[in-house]
Amino acid sequence: YSGHFYPGVREPGPFLALIDAFLDAEARYRNDIEIHIVGPLDRMESSFRAFQRWADVIKLLGQLQPELARQEIEAADGLINIGNTTSYQLPSKVVEYAESGKPILNLCFSADDSSAKFFDRYPLVCNIVMNSSSTPEAVELFRKFLDEMVGRKVDPDLVKEFVAPYR
Repeated sequence: YSGHFYPGVREPGPFLALIDAFLDAEARYRNDIEIHIVGPLDRMESSFRAFQRWADVIKLLGQLQPELARQEIEAADGLINIGNTTSYQLPSKVVEYAESGKPILNLCFSADDSSAKFFDRYPLVCNIVMNSSSTPEAVELFRKFLDEMVGRKVDPDLVKEFVAPYR
């Protein structure tokens, strides 16, 4: 994940709860995944403290220079987008994520999520709608994302075509 968190708009708590539930249910993955969080953490430090038991899995890198943040995206096997709770704001990083050609885990908070609409034709996206009743389904979707998408790449010509309108 690379980006800013905003209270009430984009918060890490639901994603962290998903990771917590996933690692409890799927212990065999504990040594196989590492999640890097890039961006300022000052507004959401308490959210991360609540999941301190996964500090070996969730690496908090904080604010990085733009070039280092791009290097993190390039080195990743998959990317995480935490959508906004508002349906009318599209996080600016989604175009950069799509341009990478990497698999994207997209966490949505409404049925008309702008990021899900954006990724509608992107071949390697896993949309997970986060709500209070979605945990077992979300855990299964996350497992499928890891097993079936992570490490793959979208054909560069398809990526060019997909991001062309946003250049």
